[in-house]
Amino acid sequence: MTSGQSTRDRRLPGVLLILTAVTGVVDAVSILALGRVFVANMTGNVVFVGFALAGAPGVSHGTTAMAGGAFGPAVTDGLAALLAIAMGIQNAVARKLAVPDMTTTVLTMTLTGLGADLRTVVRDGRGAAGRAARATLGRRLLVVATMLAGAITGASLALDVSPVSALGLAAGLLTVAFGGAVAAARPR
Repeated sequence: MTSGQSTRDRRLPGVLLILTAVTGVVDAVSILALGRVFVANMTGNVVFVGFALAGAPGVSHGTTAMAGGAFGPAVTDGLAALLAIAMGIQNAVARKLAVPDMTTTVLTMTLTGLGADLRTVVRDGRGAAGRAARATLGRRLLVVATMLAGAITGASLALDVSPVSALGLAAGLLTVAFGGAVAAARPR
């Protein structure tokens, strides 16, 4: 591994953590101001579509009315679509980079892995497997905490200031992530 690659590899987790925070902020806006739809985590949307197709009350497009009127229906739908596309691109990039436990949008496997890591830490203690499990456990906890912090911050801004301010924060974080990605890509 060249020194440029090692620098890149050290910077990528930070960039992906910023993108993970963006996910929390953006999903806070999408749930609280765009009609209770996830734009980053598609699993929930697939389930909601199933509910709507089965005729479940209150699960159709009418959830937009629950958003509290932050935007009109056309802006709500357009913004939700735009954010979903952006989060899909973010997820594709994170997948391509393949940094362990840094998917940036989906935490299911990260949360599942916490149990396995904890078991290995307890079982193997100070051995090499225990040290590796502690590092993985720490990284996974950091990812979960980062998304949680993004969600709390995004929700606070969306509820107490405006959904637009939360989206502004997301845009600012994306700018920082982009700068970090450019710096990580430069040969050293």
